[in-house]
Order: sequence, then structure tokens, then C-alpha cells
Amino acid sequence: MSDQLSPEDGGQGLGTKKIPVIHYDMLDKSRFYPLIIVSNSSIRMIIFPFTNLTTKLQAQRGNNMYSSLWDCIVKTKQQEGLPGFYKGGAVRILGQIPSSFVYITTLERSKFELRQMFPNYEYTCSAVAGMLASLAAQVIGNPIEIVSQTLILMSKGDQKATSGKNIDLIDISKEVRTKKGFSRVKSIFLAVHKQRGLQGFWKGYQLSAITMAIGSAFWWPLYFFFSGKRFDLQFAYIEDLK
Repeated sequence: MSDQLSPEDGGQGLGTKKIPVIHYDMLDKSRFYPLIIVSNSSIRMIIFPFTNLTTKLQAQRGNNMYSSLWDCIVKTKQQEGLPGFYKGGAVRILGQIPSSFVYITTLERSKFELRQMFPNYEYTCSAVAGMLASLAAQVIGNPIEIVSQTLILMSKGDQKATSGKNIDLIDISKEVRTKKGFSRVKSIFLAVHKQRGLQGFWKGYQLSAITMAIGSAFWWPLYFFFSGKRFDLQFAYIEDLK
């Protein structure tokens, strides 16, 4: 996957086929951002039950609470019902809206500026822009994840979690457990701040940000590479029809 592109490539590495590249300043922002937010939120809503189960399995110490994935699914269903799979989901999904905004804005602006400076390095520019976007987005996303994870682990079956015996969790009082909706989220936010300080909202930021940055660094160059191959196949098919 060569990074050196010839002038006739149109920025996509498509040989003699010139494909126009849509830059950030060419986008209709009034349509672009709502569509990005809706699509990201929809995907996160679909996969959130898996996030919920993963968080529970990773947070337990040993096999004190769940012996397997299936055991986690069964106990969550028995103790909390189907809504239990989406516990903490509203905070995570709504909280990802500003995070998505920061991610896509940083990505597109960085990609645009880098392409202006290094027009022949399409894939490298995409990789660097993706990494910068991930680092910026996680600044907002990490506090949301902390609150969401606390909500997930604060389930009926996790009463021992507050003692620290099974799960490393913020100490949540019985009063907070009985609250609902925004009042509970606000109380958890205050509890995190009281027990861990402001730095508590960014616990694990480095690892999360690095993981996301590496993923983005691979995703965007590969996206442009394979989208270019797709256009090549389309042109070849059209040429064969003539």
C-alpha cells in the first residue's frame, strides 16, 4: 500500500481514474453532523448490551460473580430483566454525542490540513488524523465511560460491590441506589468527584486513548485504500460493458 500518489490519482490512488475527494470545507455541516450523530448513536445502542456484559465480566475479581458469559447473561436477565442489559446505556449513548462531534471535527479538520501540507501522503495523513481525533474525543468520552460503568455495576446482583470484595467500584450509598434518572447520574458524578477527585474521571484515559488511536490509525488508511480498490473494480466493470 504505497503512500506516494501521482497527481492524476485525485488523492485516492486510483491510477489514471480521477475521483474527486470531498474535503471538510465542502461538506454541508447542517446535514453532516446530524447524520454522523444519528448513525453513531444507533450503532452504540445496538451493541451496548455486549458492552454491558463485557464491563461486568472484566470488573469482577476471579469468578466470584459470573462463571462465564452465559452465566452473566442469565443472571442479568433474572435479576434485572431485559432493561438490565441497557443499564447505563442512556448516559453512554447521549454522552457520546459531544464525543462524536469532537472526533469527527478533529478528524476532518486534521485530515484536511495535513493533506494541504503533504498532498502525496494520503494514507499517512489519514492515520495521523485518526489518532489525533481519538485522543481528543476520549478527553470527553472517558468521564462518560466512568459514570456509565458505575451504573452498569450498580445492579441488584452487585450489592457486595460497594464493599470492594468483588468489584473495584465507587462506593455508592443506598440512598443513591434508590434514585432514578438524572438524579442518580448526578449523584454518581458527585460521588466520583468526592472519592477520586477530578482525576478520577480520567482514570484509564491513557490506555483507552492509545487503544482508540491505534484502531483509528489502521482504520482510516485501510478505508481509503479499499474504497480506492472498489472504485477501480467499478471502473473496470464499466469498461468491460462498453
